Amino acid sequence: MKLQKIDHKRAFQLVEEQLEEVILSGKLKPGDKLPPEREMLADLATSRRSLREAMRVLEQKGLIETKVGVKGGSFVKMPTTDSLTKSLALLIQLKKVPVSELAEFRLDIEGAIARRAAERADERDIENLKIIAENAEKILAGPDAEFKDYKEIDREYHLALAAAARNQLYGAVLRIVHDNMANYFEKHLDYHRSRFSDHYKEMIEMLEALKNRDGDKAFALANHHIKEFFRYVEADNHTTG
Repeated sequence: MKLQKIDHKRAFQLVEEQLEEVILSGKLKPGDKLPPEREMLADLATSRRSLREAMRVLEQKGLIETKVGVKGGSFVKMPTTDSLTKSLALLIQLKKVPVSELAEFRLDIEGAIARRAAERADERDIENLKIIAENAEKILAGPDAEFKDYKEIDREYHLALAAAARNQLYGAVLRIVHDNMANYFEKHLDYHRSRFSDHYKEMIEMLEALKNRDGDKAFALANHHIKEFFRYVEADNHTTG
């Protein structure tokens, strides 16, 4: 890997931009180790301070991680949605994003995801969704169905639908939203067994819609599920408020 000399003005930013480009271009892949500091300093003709500041920014962005020890160093890391998830969680906790807006967002995106899934799901997707639905049925059949158990099933099902839609952005955005929705509802929503049962029926209906390639039905089921879910939230909040 050969890096170019840089202007000392805005040095750390130029270093960070150049290293980021190398990573995002695929010249370095997740798990690859960056060159030793002395080698990068020689190539860049910059200061140790500028290089280390640039590396700190890259680490904050989730593009690299630093390991210590004999086999340590700086390694390229696969970007995740962790930082976005934390930012959205803070916005929700600070009431900057009201539940009504989360509901509206979900109505817009999850109906589209369900429609795409109906168009694009393959046999493996159908089987995965079937297994999740069977796990939901097992929880319902048990004597002590709890929200925390069913909450994870619900999250798995929605993310599996996003995967079946064959669009990475859908999956990434939906994961961020559901991670934060789960935290909110666990604190504020009393989810009764009857609601588990209703949701399980919707899972089965969605599965049939996907098998039949019925995008309109899938879209309608997704929107109905979300509307009902938020209706429960509003009812519970009025009861406890």
